[in-house]
Amino acid sequence: MYFTHQVCGTSKACHNMTISSSSLTNLGTALGLTVIAFLILPFFAMVPISLNGGEFFTLPRNGPSLKWYLFVFNDGGWRLAAFNSFITAISASGLALVLGGLAAIGLAYHRSRFLFLVQGFFLFPLVMPTVVAALAIFIYYNNAGLTQTRLGLIAAHTALGIPFVVTTALASLKKFDTRLFYAAISLGANPYQATRYVLLPSIAPGVLAGAVYAFQASFDESIISLFLTDAAQITLPKKIFAGMTDNINPSVAVVSVMTTLISIVLLLAFVLLERRRDARLAQSMERFNPHGDQYLR
Repeated sequence: MYFTHQVCGTSKACHNMTISSSSLTNLGTALGLTVIAFLILPFFAMVPISLNGGEFFTLPRNGPSLKWYLFVFNDGGWRLAAFNSFITAISASGLALVLGGLAAIGLAYHRSRFLFLVQGFFLFPLVMPTVVAALAIFIYYNNAGLTQTRLGLIAAHTALGIPFVVTTALASLKKFDTRLFYAAISLGANPYQATRYVLLPSIAPGVLAGAVYAFQASFDESIISLFLTDAAQITLPKKIFAGMTDNINPSVAVVSVMTTLISIVLLLAFVLLERRRDARLAQSMERFNPHGDQYLR
């Protein structure tokens, strides 16, 4: 009772403090739900529009129709844009997986007082305005002859995706118990074998989660694509933008719904990979030290 009196002053003050804390919690919850609704409601608006059988960007008047879904699947322009987007995203996320994973391992185990500068260099694309990055890439690519090429677009999207892989890989490496690595060395494994069979399997889910993020960033990226691509390398975001400015019809809503569903699937994959990463790291630690840390001290 004395402790309560010292902290709160009086019981009335404690009661007021509890009410104030509860009010702040409710306010934060309300704001969070408002933001979520603001982000999700446009998707639910696109679904009925995509089922419109008419020629205009409106809600269906004569019942739902799959007319524009069939149109998108049979239209050469939309299929080309989808092919370019998938090829670019898969290639860029694969390169980001390799380069970002190796960079994260180097950053995690290298000791230098300038290490924070190197980490900032890898994470800089996350904070740089996309328009500024797109303009800088365009100027450089224009001199190097890489504009309007798939190789140039993949390279730009790889640079965009590497920070995601580095971030998730570093998080996995921080949770990784290095005693597992040195135990493998002490049992006769060389550094390559210890990395291949101990380190990489433990952090693989985290690295793959970063690759999922990189795929999503590449698949949804539009500004850099506007600067670097022509009609042959057009991507889905650029095609959607062109459809909204040139010829507005429900096919844009169809593609928007489909890309949103892809994003949801990728988000679920990321969550599953994060859970698998935590479970694998915990399992590895339990195998190495089944009786608890006190036996290692």
